Amino acid sequence: MKINKKTGRIKLLNNQSKLRFVFAGDFFPRSINDIILYGGTDEIISEIKPFLNNKDLSMVNFEAPITDSEEAILKSGPNLKAKPGTEDFLLKANFDIVGLANNHI
Repeated sequence: MKINKKTGRIKLLNNQSKLRFVFAGDFFPRSINDIILYGGTDEIISEIKPFLNNKDLSMVNFEAPITDSEEAILKSGPNLKAKPGTEDFLLKANFDIVGLANNHI
């Protein structure tokens, strides 16, 4: 997808007539964070990679802050966090937009 900055018109990939979106919700790498950090991204996303590579726009909701802090914040519910370096996974997975609008940030 390309956007003409002067006109705002959208040109779709491969002259398609439909816009292809991929939305993924609530990504939190609790049990796979170390796999991601040690290069296992391809293994984790192998089943969804065709969708992420054949889209016009994709978005994922990232469900936790990226931090190495050991301090919990005062809040109701669990204190979730992901290790620094996890953001590289989202780039390698080919997501275009990452949302942070949730109750754990």
